[in-house]
Amino acid sequence: MPLRHRLAAPVDIASTAAFRVLFGVMMLLAVVRFAARGWIDALYVQPAHLFGYWGFEWLPRLSASGLYLLFAALAVLCLMIAVGLYYRVAIVLFFVGFGYVELLDETTYLNHYYFVSIVAGLMMFMPMHGALSLDARRRPALRRSTIPAWVPGMLRIQLGMVYLFAGLAKLDSDWLLHAQPLRIWLEARRDMAVVGPWLAHDAWPMRCRGAGRSSTSRSSGG
Repeated sequence: MPLRHRLAAPVDIASTAAFRVLFGVMMLLAVVRFAARGWIDALYVQPAHLFGYWGFEWLPRLSASGLYLLFAALAVLCLMIAVGLYYRVAIVLFFVGFGYVELLDETTYLNHYYFVSIVAGLMMFMPMHGALSLDARRRPALRRSTIPAWVPGMLRIQLGMVYLFAGLAKLDSDWLLHAQPLRIWLEARRDMAVVGPWLAHDAWPMRCRGAGRSSTSRSSGG
């Protein structure tokens, strides 16, 4: 079967609709968490200067109230995406709003945010509101049980690329020999109840010392 026929072949829409719901819920939690931790003010309001991405230095920074309103709007859009209400409008506006925040300052870059931008951009062209959505409920013509195979296939490729390149990026001494930045992250949580002391425990030197004693014993004929 030609590739174009395989990409257009109908497959069950359930997994794609579930992805849309989970994407909306996770982004809603992320936006709420960002605001609750005070990062809007700390990262975008207080700094005297933001380092815009090359080619996007012209983007104006909204006022403090404007930024808070933008994040509130993003939260509403995430909820609309999750429940599938005016999905097409919601995903386009989310892509634009989220992209604006990310392009304001490159020092806040995270590969997770880059992934979110790519996925949101792809979702604008995907009919993901044909099931498990209010759109399909209020407009029966939108209901569908299948979706072209390229839709879930493209999402799987994006997820696969994230883990593939994340794994390749960790093939260096920082990750393999020094356990960084995991060591820093665990140390920062040493005050957690019960497990805190374990997170701060440095087992690597103990293993090295143990290995050293074993080597000395063997070399001395013990």
